[in-house]
Amino acid sequence: MRQMEAKNREQGNPSVMRRISGRCQRGIRYALWALGEATTMEILEYCYPWPGEDRQQRKNRARAVCLAARKMAIVVGRTWPGGNLWRLKDAGAER
Repeated sequence: MRQMEAKNREQGNPSVMRRISGRCQRGIRYALWALGEATTMEILEYCYPWPGEDRQQRKNRARAVCLAARKMAIVVGRTWPGGNLWRLKDAGAER
């Protein structure tokens, strides 16, 4: 099983993206599908539609989104105050 997953990652197979199904991963996938490019704050709105209760929770949510986005997307720029501008990784670019 691990060999098959490694093979898919090396080939950049988009089916790898479909197997990821956490809250942040789904939010990233939906946001980037709908918007094409999205800031960290826009992705946060897709992942967590209600505001965080305190600063720690907001920071933890932003960190979770950024860590998940690093695996699924690339940074194409930065905006203020939105944060990083993300775009889904191209399946052919990972080779």
